[in-house]
Amino acid sequence: MPEPGVYNEDMFEGLDYVLYQMKKRGMKAVMVLNNFWQWSGGFAQYVSWVTNTTIPFPLGYPDNDPLAQHSWNEFGDYSASFYTCKECIDLWKKHIETVINRKNIYTGIRYKDDDTIFSWEFANESRQNSIGSKPLHNEFIEDISGYIKSLDNHHMITLGSEAHPSFGRDIFIQTAGWALKLNKPIIFEEYGMARDGWDGQDGYDPSTPATNRLKYFKAILNEVYKLTDKQIYQGQNFWAYSGEGRPTTEGHHRDLYLEDPAHEHPRWYGIYDKNTDILNYLKKMGKKFLKLE
Repeated sequence: MPEPGVYNEDMFEGLDYVLYQMKKRGMKAVMVLNNFWQWSGGFAQYVSWVTNTTIPFPLGYPDNDPLAQHSWNEFGDYSASFYTCKECIDLWKKHIETVINRKNIYTGIRYKDDDTIFSWEFANESRQNSIGSKPLHNEFIEDISGYIKSLDNHHMITLGSEAHPSFGRDIFIQTAGWALKLNKPIIFEEYGMARDGWDGQDGYDPSTPATNRLKYFKAILNEVYKLTDKQIYQGQNFWAYSGEGRPTTEGHHRDLYLEDPAHEHPRWYGIYDKNTDILNYLKKMGKKFLKLE
Protein backbone atom coordinates (compact mmCIF):
# COMPACT_ATOMS: atom_id res chain seq x y z
CA MET A 1 0.00 0.00 0.00
CA PRO A 2 1.62 3.26 -1.05
CA GLU A 3 -1.12 4.88 1.03
CA PRO A 4 -3.92 3.49 3.21
CA GLY A 5 -6.36 1.35 1.23
CA VAL A 6 -4.52 1.77 -2.09
CA TYR A 7 -2.93 -1.43 -3.42
CA ASN A 8 -0.35 -2.37 -6.01
CA GLU A 9 -2.19 -5.07 -7.94
CA ASP A 10 1.06 -6.41 -9.41
CA MET A 11 2.23 -7.30 -5.92
CA PHE A 12 -1.01 -9.12 -5.16
CA GLU A 13 -0.79 -11.05 -8.43
CA GLY A 14 2.76 -12.03 -7.52
CA LEU A 15 1.50 -13.42 -4.22
CA ASP A 16 -1.27 -15.25 -6.11
CA TYR A 17 1.38 -16.89 -8.27
CA VAL A 18 3.50 -17.93 -5.28
CA LEU A 19 0.51 -19.62 -3.63
CA TYR A 20 -0.43 -21.27 -6.93
CA GLN A 21 3.06 -22.73 -7.34
CA MET A 22 3.18 -23.81 -3.69
CA LYS A 23 -0.12 -25.64 -4.10
CA LYS A 24 1.28 -27.60 -7.05
CA ARG A 25 4.21 -28.68 -4.85
CA GLY A 26 2.21 -29.59 -1.75
CA MET A 27 3.80 -26.78 0.29
CA LYS A 28 2.21 -24.66 3.01
CA ALA A 29 2.42 -20.90 3.55
CA VAL A 30 2.47 -18.87 6.74
CA MET A 31 0.82 -15.61 5.68
CA VAL A 32 2.39 -12.69 7.56
CA LEU A 33 0.02 -9.74 7.88
CA ASN A 34 2.34 -7.07 9.30
CA ASN A 35 5.92 -6.41 10.38
CA PHE A 36 7.54 -4.94 13.47
CA TRP A 37 10.51 -3.90 11.33
CA GLN A 38 10.85 -1.19 8.74
CA TRP A 39 11.83 -3.01 5.58
CA SER A 40 8.24 -3.67 4.50
CA GLY A 41 6.56 -0.66 6.09
CA GLY A 42 4.88 -2.52 8.90
CA PHE A 43 3.73 -1.11 12.23
CA ALA A 44 5.81 2.03 11.85
CA GLN A 45 4.18 2.93 8.53
CA TYR A 46 0.70 2.71 10.05
CA VAL A 47 1.82 4.92 12.95
CA SER A 48 3.29 7.43 10.51
CA TRP A 49 0.11 7.55 8.44
CA VAL A 50 -2.16 8.07 11.43
CA THR A 51 0.00 10.49 13.44
CA ASN A 52 1.49 12.30 10.43
CA THR A 53 4.97 11.88 11.90
CA THR A 54 8.26 10.86 10.34
CA ILE A 55 9.45 7.31 10.95
CA PRO A 56 12.72 7.38 12.97
CA PHE A 57 14.62 5.00 10.72
CA PRO A 58 17.64 3.44 12.44
CA LEU A 59 21.14 4.44 11.39
CA GLY A 60 22.22 2.89 8.11
CA TYR A 61 18.80 2.01 6.78
CA PRO A 62 17.95 2.98 4.14
CA ASP A 63 21.51 3.42 2.90
CA ASN A 64 22.65 7.03 2.64
CA ASP A 65 19.26 8.33 3.77
CA PRO A 66 19.75 11.50 5.84
CA LEU A 67 16.59 10.61 7.81
CA ALA A 68 18.10 7.30 8.95
CA GLN A 69 19.98 8.72 11.93
CA HIS A 70 18.17 7.17 14.86
CA SER A 71 18.92 4.31 17.24
CA TRP A 72 17.26 0.90 17.05
CA ASN A 73 15.60 1.60 20.40
CA GLU A 74 14.07 4.80 19.04
CA PHE A 75 12.72 2.95 16.06
CA GLY A 76 11.46 0.03 18.17
CA ASP A 77 9.63 2.35 20.55
CA TYR A 78 7.98 4.10 17.61
CA SER A 79 6.94 0.79 16.03
CA ALA A 80 5.62 -0.61 19.34
CA SER A 81 3.34 2.41 19.76
CA PHE A 82 1.19 0.64 17.15
CA TYR A 83 -0.19 -1.69 19.86
CA THR A 84 -2.04 1.17 21.57
CA CYS A 85 -2.98 3.16 18.44
CA LYS A 86 -6.64 2.40 17.76
CA GLU A 87 -6.71 4.20 14.40
CA CYS A 88 -3.63 2.25 13.30
CA ILE A 89 -5.27 -1.04 14.27
CA ASP A 90 -8.48 -0.09 12.46
CA LEU A 91 -6.50 0.57 9.27
CA TRP A 92 -4.73 -2.76 9.70
CA LYS A 93 -8.03 -4.59 10.11
CA LYS A 94 -9.16 -3.24 6.75
CA HIS A 95 -5.96 -4.59 5.24
CA ILE A 96 -6.47 -7.98 6.91
CA GLU A 97 -9.97 -8.17 5.45
CA THR A 98 -8.66 -7.31 1.97
CA VAL A 99 -6.00 -10.02 2.11
CA ILE A 100 -8.19 -12.77 3.59
CA ASN A 101 -10.96 -12.17 1.03
CA ARG A 102 -8.57 -11.96 -1.92
CA LYS A 103 -9.43 -14.34 -4.81
CA ASN A 104 -6.37 -15.91 -6.42
CA ILE A 105 -6.35 -15.12 -10.15
CA TYR A 106 -4.60 -18.42 -10.96
CA THR A 107 -6.68 -20.82 -8.87
CA GLY A 108 -9.95 -18.93 -8.45
CA ILE A 109 -9.81 -19.74 -4.73
CA ARG A 110 -10.21 -17.09 -2.07
CA TYR A 111 -7.33 -17.01 0.37
CA LYS A 112 -9.65 -17.81 3.26
CA ASP A 113 -10.60 -21.08 1.51
CA ASP A 114 -7.12 -22.04 0.31
CA ASP A 115 -5.62 -25.07 2.07
CA THR A 116 -2.17 -24.03 0.82
CA ILE A 117 -2.27 -21.45 3.60
CA PHE A 118 -1.21 -22.95 6.93
CA SER A 119 -1.90 -19.95 9.12
CA TRP A 120 -2.38 -16.22 9.40
CA GLU A 121 0.45 -14.64 11.32
CA PHE A 122 -0.06 -11.33 13.13
CA ALA A 123 3.30 -9.89 12.20
CA ASN A 124 6.94 -10.67 11.67
CA GLU A 125 8.88 -10.55 14.94
CA SER A 126 6.35 -8.50 16.89
CA ARG A 127 8.10 -7.56 20.13
CA GLN A 128 8.05 -5.11 23.03
CA ASN A 129 9.41 -1.59 23.14
CA SER A 130 12.82 -0.91 24.68
CA ILE A 131 11.55 -0.86 28.29
CA GLY A 132 8.92 -3.56 27.99
CA SER A 133 5.96 -1.28 28.67
CA LYS A 134 4.24 -1.87 25.33
CA PRO A 135 4.10 -5.61 24.78
CA LEU A 136 1.94 -7.68 22.50
CA HIS A 137 -0.69 -7.62 25.25
CA ASN A 138 -3.60 -9.98 25.88
CA GLU A 139 -6.35 -7.58 24.77
CA PHE A 140 -4.54 -6.91 21.49
CA ILE A 141 -4.13 -10.64 20.84
CA GLU A 142 -7.78 -11.39 21.62
CA ASP A 143 -8.98 -8.50 19.46
CA ILE A 144 -6.97 -9.38 16.35
CA SER A 145 -7.31 -13.16 16.58
CA GLY A 146 -11.06 -12.78 17.09
CA TYR A 147 -11.28 -10.47 14.09
CA ILE A 148 -9.35 -12.88 11.87
CA LYS A 149 -11.55 -15.78 12.98
CA SER A 150 -14.66 -13.74 12.17
CA LEU A 151 -13.43 -13.55 8.57
CA ASP A 152 -11.90 -17.01 8.26
CA ASN A 153 -12.65 -19.85 10.64
CA HIS A 154 -10.68 -22.43 8.63
CA HIS A 155 -7.08 -21.45 9.26
CA MET A 156 -4.85 -21.35 12.30
CA ILE A 157 -3.51 -18.10 13.75
CA THR A 158 0.02 -17.52 14.97
CA LEU A 159 1.49 -14.48 16.71
CA GLY A 160 4.93 -14.35 15.12
CA SER A 161 6.12 -12.96 18.43
CA GLU A 162 9.75 -12.29 19.22
CA ALA A 163 10.84 -11.41 22.73
CA HIS A 164 13.00 -8.34 23.25
CA PRO A 165 16.53 -9.41 24.27
CA SER A 166 16.17 -7.64 27.62
CA PHE A 167 13.00 -9.48 28.67
CA GLY A 168 13.09 -12.52 26.40
CA ARG A 169 13.07 -15.30 28.96
CA ASP A 170 9.99 -14.13 30.86
CA ILE A 171 8.00 -13.41 27.69
CA PHE A 172 8.86 -16.78 26.19
CA ILE A 173 7.90 -18.67 29.35
CA GLN A 174 4.61 -16.75 29.54
CA THR A 175 3.75 -17.51 25.89
CA ALA A 176 4.64 -21.20 26.24
CA GLY A 177 2.50 -21.30 29.38
CA TRP A 178 -0.48 -19.94 27.48
CA ALA A 179 -0.06 -22.53 24.75
CA LEU A 180 0.18 -25.44 27.17
CA LYS A 181 -2.80 -24.25 29.23
CA LEU A 182 -4.99 -23.72 26.16
CA ASN A 183 -3.70 -26.83 24.37
CA LYS A 184 -2.40 -24.79 21.45
CA PRO A 185 0.60 -25.74 19.29
CA ILE A 186 3.97 -24.04 19.70
CA ILE A 187 6.01 -23.50 16.53
CA PHE A 188 9.68 -22.67 16.93
CA GLU A 189 9.37 -20.48 13.93
CA GLU A 190 12.70 -18.96 13.03
CA TYR A 191 16.24 -19.79 13.99
CA GLY A 192 19.48 -19.26 12.11
CA MET A 193 23.12 -18.33 12.36
CA ALA A 194 25.61 -16.42 10.26
CA ARG A 195 28.53 -18.06 8.48
CA ASP A 196 31.91 -18.51 10.14
CA GLY A 197 34.03 -15.45 10.79
CA TRP A 198 31.17 -12.97 10.82
CA ASP A 199 32.45 -9.51 11.71
CA GLY A 200 29.12 -7.70 11.55
CA GLN A 201 30.07 -5.70 8.49
CA ASP A 202 30.67 -7.67 5.33
CA GLY A 203 28.56 -9.96 3.25
CA TYR A 204 29.80 -13.50 2.73
CA ASP A 205 30.93 -15.46 -0.22
CA PRO A 206 28.63 -18.51 -0.49
CA SER A 207 31.71 -20.72 -0.22
CA THR A 208 32.54 -19.43 3.28
CA PRO A 209 32.29 -22.34 5.76
CA ALA A 210 29.37 -22.61 8.16
CA THR A 211 30.73 -25.14 10.64
CA ASN A 212 29.47 -23.24 13.69
CA ARG A 213 26.01 -23.04 12.16
CA LEU A 214 25.88 -26.83 11.85
CA LYS A 215 26.83 -27.20 15.53
CA TYR A 216 24.15 -24.66 16.44
CA PHE A 217 21.47 -26.39 14.37
CA LYS A 218 22.31 -29.75 15.93
CA ALA A 219 22.00 -28.30 19.43
CA ILE A 220 18.72 -26.55 18.62
CA LEU A 221 17.10 -29.47 16.84
CA ASN A 222 18.06 -31.99 19.50
CA GLU A 223 16.26 -29.86 22.10
CA VAL A 224 13.26 -29.19 19.85
CA TYR A 225 13.01 -32.91 19.09
CA LYS A 226 12.79 -33.70 22.82
CA LEU A 227 10.09 -31.05 23.29
CA THR A 228 8.19 -32.32 20.25
CA ASP A 229 8.37 -35.89 21.55
CA LYS A 230 6.75 -34.61 24.76
CA GLN A 231 4.08 -32.87 22.62
CA ILE A 232 5.14 -29.46 23.91
CA TYR A 233 6.38 -28.29 20.50
CA GLN A 234 4.65 -29.09 17.22
CA GLY A 235 7.00 -27.70 14.59
CA GLN A 236 10.13 -25.75 13.70
CA ASN A 237 11.42 -23.72 10.74
CA PHE A 238 15.04 -22.80 10.13
CA TRP A 239 16.13 -19.54 8.53
CA ALA A 240 16.77 -19.77 5.66
CA TYR A 241 16.99 -21.81 2.48
CA SER A 242 18.48 -20.06 -0.56
CA GLY A 243 18.61 -23.09 -2.85
CA GLU A 244 20.23 -22.37 -6.19
CA GLY A 245 20.04 -18.61 -5.68
CA ARG A 246 23.25 -16.64 -5.22
CA PRO A 247 23.85 -12.95 -4.49
CA THR A 248 25.15 -11.17 -7.56
CA THR A 249 26.21 -7.87 -6.00
CA GLU A 250 27.94 -6.66 -2.87
CA GLY A 251 26.56 -4.71 0.07
CA HIS A 252 22.90 -3.82 0.53
CA HIS A 253 22.23 -3.39 -3.17
CA ARG A 254 21.26 -6.59 -4.90
CA ASP A 255 19.20 -7.65 -7.88
CA LEU A 256 18.23 -11.03 -6.47
CA TYR A 257 16.07 -11.51 -3.41
CA LEU A 258 17.20 -14.50 -1.41
CA GLU A 259 16.29 -14.98 2.24
CA ASP A 260 17.83 -11.69 3.29
CA PRO A 261 15.53 -8.72 3.91
CA ALA A 262 16.53 -5.57 2.10
CA HIS A 263 18.37 -3.97 5.01
CA GLU A 264 20.65 -6.91 5.82
CA HIS A 265 23.84 -7.97 4.13
CA PRO A 266 23.35 -10.76 1.60
CA ARG A 267 24.65 -14.24 2.43
CA TRP A 268 24.34 -13.96 6.21
CA TYR A 269 21.98 -16.83 6.86
CA GLY A 270 21.63 -18.52 3.48
CA ILE A 271 21.75 -22.31 3.23
CA TYR A 272 22.58 -23.11 -0.38
CA ASP A 273 22.01 -26.24 -2.42
CA LYS A 274 25.76 -26.99 -2.22
CA ASN A 275 25.83 -26.95 1.60
CA THR A 276 25.38 -30.71 1.68
CA ASP A 277 26.54 -31.22 5.27
CA ILE A 278 23.75 -29.18 6.80
CA LEU A 279 21.17 -30.21 4.18
CA ASN A 280 21.81 -33.88 4.85
CA TYR A 281 21.46 -33.25 8.56
CA LEU A 282 18.18 -31.36 8.07
CA LYS A 283 16.80 -34.17 5.91
CA LYS A 284 17.80 -36.72 8.52
CA MET A 285 16.12 -34.75 11.30
CA GLY A 286 13.06 -34.10 9.16
CA LYS A 287 12.50 -37.85 8.79
CA LYS A 288 13.06 -38.31 12.51
CA PHE A 289 10.45 -35.66 13.35
CA LEU A 290 7.92 -37.25 10.98
CA LYS A 291 8.11 -40.52 12.89
CA LEU A 292 6.70 -38.72 15.93
CA GLU A 293 3.35 -38.12 14.23
